[in-house]
Amino acid sequence: MEPGPERDLLQTWYAAAVEQDPSLGPSPEAMGPGRVAAQAMLERLLRCRTFARVARRGFIGNLKQVTAFLAKSDVKEQVLQRVADEVTPDTRVIIGHSLGSVVVYEYIARYRPPQVELLVTLGSPLGIPNLVFERLTPTPAGGVGAWPGEVAGWANVADPDDVVALRKQLASLFPARDGGAGVEDHLVDNGDEPHAISRYLNAEPTGAALGRVL
Repeated sequence: MEPGPERDLLQTWYAAAVEQDPSLGPSPEAMGPGRVAAQAMLERLLRCRTFARVARRGFIGNLKQVTAFLAKSDVKEQVLQRVADEVTPDTRVIIGHSLGSVVVYEYIARYRPPQVELLVTLGSPLGIPNLVFERLTPTPAGGVGAWPGEVAGWANVADPDDVVALRKQLASLFPARDGGAGVEDHLVDNGDEPHAISRYLNAEPTGAALGRVL
């Protein structure tokens, strides 16, 4: 993991995990800087509930993907184009889990597909300050993010123990357009896998949001 955004995001998630479970170890500040501290935070973070079943290599890969998408314009362009290639005139709902929620938010904000009625974000890091939220496109102004395109509805689902979804409530960060309903924030209990996409997809608020549209 490289110094800068990658280690900063690792430290942010580790701090959130220690706040939930102090037995994981000392605070990030007490760990100090450097490679050894980063390795220690990684190993302890993988013992927390959110990442307990995630492989070390897979976690590092996901963390690198988050920072690459936000920091490297060529990576972002390729990813958004891949999403655009999959969306058809029949696509009425787009669901994004974890980093995928950042991708689909930016896709809808840029391409503004008129047929898409609902955005669903699951375990989303969109609200992480500095490292994610302020680096979104469109760039937030005055602490407020842009509503994504022309989409009418947005359901955001988070588990309280999911440290990836560091900020569980997104409604105040992304206010509705005039007359719109705004973000519907929902908390769910995903059991022993707080960040698992299968648990999020089977959660009642996710199904209810889809049912209203489909």
